Amino acid sequence: MSLVKHIDSVVSNGVEFLNQRFPGWLETIDLQKLDIQSIDNCIIGQLNTWEPILDEDIEVGMLGLGVEPLICILYQSSHKEYYGLLNERWTAVITELRQPLTAL
Repeated sequence: MSLVKHIDSVVSNGVEFLNQRFPGWLETIDLQKLDIQSIDNCIIGQLNTWEPILDEDIEVGMLGLGVEPLICILYQSSHKEYYGLLNERWTAVITELRQPLTAL
C-alpha cells in the first residue's frame, strides 16, 4: 500500500471514529492550529478530551487518527514526511466536510 493510500485510509477511519465518539468534533478543530505532532494541537488535543480514549480504545483511537500512542508528544524526525502528509490530508478532509452540501 502506498503512503498516500495509507494516509487516506487512516483519515477515513479517523473520521468514522470521531463521528461515533465525539459528535460535533468537526466544528471544534481549528485548522490554523492543527498539528498532529502536538499534544495540544492534534485532533484529540484540540478536543480537550484525552481521558475518554486513554483506556482500551487507545489503539483504536490513536491509531485510527493516524498517530501512534504518545507520538504527538514525542515527535520523531523519521516521521516528518508522514505527519506532514497526514496534516495536509486531515486539513483537506475537514475543509471538505465543512462545506455545505449543494443541491444536485
